[in-house]
Amino acid sequence: MIPVMIVDDEYLLRSLVRHSLDWEGLGFEIVAEAEDGEQALKMVQESQPQLMVVDINIPFINGLELSQIIHNQYPHIKIIILTGYEDFEYAKEAIKAGVLNYILKPIDEEEFRQALINAKNVIQNESAQRRYISRLQEEAENGYAIAKRQFLNMLISSPEEAGKEYFSEKIKKFKINITSQNVLVIVCEIDHLHEKWMDESDQQLWSYALYNITEELLAEYGHNVVFQGPQNRIVVILNEKDEDSVGNIKSYYDCCNKVLNMVKKYLDFTITIGIGTGYQKYTGIYFSYKEAIKALEYKFFKGNDRIIEYRMITQKNSTNDIFIFEDKDKILIDLRTGNCQDIYIQIDEVFNQMMHKKIQKHYIQMTAMELASIAVEFAIENNLHITNILKTEKDIFDIIKNRETIKEIIEWLKDFYQQILDYLHKNKKSSTLIMVEKAKKYIESNYSQPYITLEEIAESIFVNATYISNIFKRELGYSIIEYLTQYRLKKAKEMMDADKTMQIIEIANSVGYTDPYYFSKCFKKYYGLSPSKYMKKKLGTQKIV
Repeated sequence: MIPVMIVDDEYLLRSLVRHSLDWEGLGFEIVAEAEDGEQALKMVQESQPQLMVVDINIPFINGLELSQIIHNQYPHIKIIILTGYEDFEYAKEAIKAGVLNYILKPIDEEEFRQALINAKNVIQNESAQRRYISRLQEEAENGYAIAKRQFLNMLISSPEEAGKEYFSEKIKKFKINITSQNVLVIVCEIDHLHEKWMDESDQQLWSYALYNITEELLAEYGHNVVFQGPQNRIVVILNEKDEDSVGNIKSYYDCCNKVLNMVKKYLDFTITIGIGTGYQKYTGIYFSYKEAIKALEYKFFKGNDRIIEYRMITQKNSTNDIFIFEDKDKILIDLRTGNCQDIYIQIDEVFNQMMHKKIQKHYIQMTAMELASIAVEFAIENNLHITNILKTEKDIFDIIKNRETIKEIIEWLKDFYQQILDYLHKNKKSSTLIMVEKAKKYIESNYSQPYITLEEIAESIFVNATYISNIFKRELGYSIIEYLTQYRLKKAKEMMDADKTMQIIEIANSVGYTDPYYFSKCFKKYYGLSPSKYMKKKLGTQKIV
């Protein structure tokens, strides 16, 4: 059973959630209930839930804040938010705080059921993944397994190794399931391994997880040997008694496809698989392995997350032609006029021509470097620092060289150009920022006036109301009215903190609200509890002398 905690300050809603579905039948057990965010945090350690159902409007620590804290401290715990229509935008923000799903109130039973089923699948998949990693760590510490892997790595690194006298002896010693001389090699590579995990131990760990899935799935496809090869790749040596079976690899191709899909499902990353051709002698292990590696390298042109057969690329080898790029001035003109779309079109045309002519990988990378240097030249022309734009100490050529496919190079170049133009535009907007600051100062000086309007604010800085409204929203991400509301509520809270004897109506009037009921509603929406509850909480924390 998956343990669940329900968090809501209303008893009736907790009861509704508890009795709305057959939790046990769905594989869940409600182990705890909490009335507010603070209580929920205290109970997490004791009850150890794997799923939390949290109302967005709960006291002390609201649902969004609680979700963020839980996500940071207990990333394995999944959260479903319950929200009303008025908080729908907040609920969408909750996804960024690590929330798995959100359900609108009143709760629709079928929608709730599906959300729980989805949560169950996610939790079970992640648990299975952790079990994989734990088991593979234990295997990694086994000295016998390491010695066996070293021998297998010698087989793929030297054609002579399979011809040595002790070959048969080693096969028996390590119980390697090679029973014939009909061999074929498959190599699996984790896409973007070095970008996803910088630490070598993490790379090895996920490589072991890939090894485990590959070994389990290939076990039903005849004789094979699976091991961890160089660069954390997983190598598979297939062999069959039937001489014709190695040439026909459709069944192995289907199995590789299963590996591809299972890795995405359980490990949440993608792999590329290269398949060599079949050979009739043990020494063919070396040659088939080299072909599988060449097939893997071809993902630069084909893209990753796929299966590539060596026999399918032998007729499509790249040429030694050098591609000459001649439109530098046109791109510079487009940069100076801010015409990014035309630059994108030119980049696409350049790479389409190179792919059509089958230009070699090295020359494609050099052309990409030339395109990047045009952007750098434009940046220098405008006194921009490239390090501020890239936000990395890596050399540009290293960045390009580490892109695994042509598609990724194209995407990086387009993004690089866009970042330079955005950075330039941002640094030319000081006048608009000054206007926004003036609008903010006017609000902060006049927030206590109950009928302050957008037109008033605009007139104070001598601009059109629509104009200041648009640039305020663009620069800060929220509207002038939203800023006015936030500032009023912030000031109201400061008054409550300073003087706990003030009346709610007095505080409301002081910050520009003529209707205390509307003020209370706004305060609760922003801070997660009503003004009266907030005042009581503050009074309760005072020491009695």
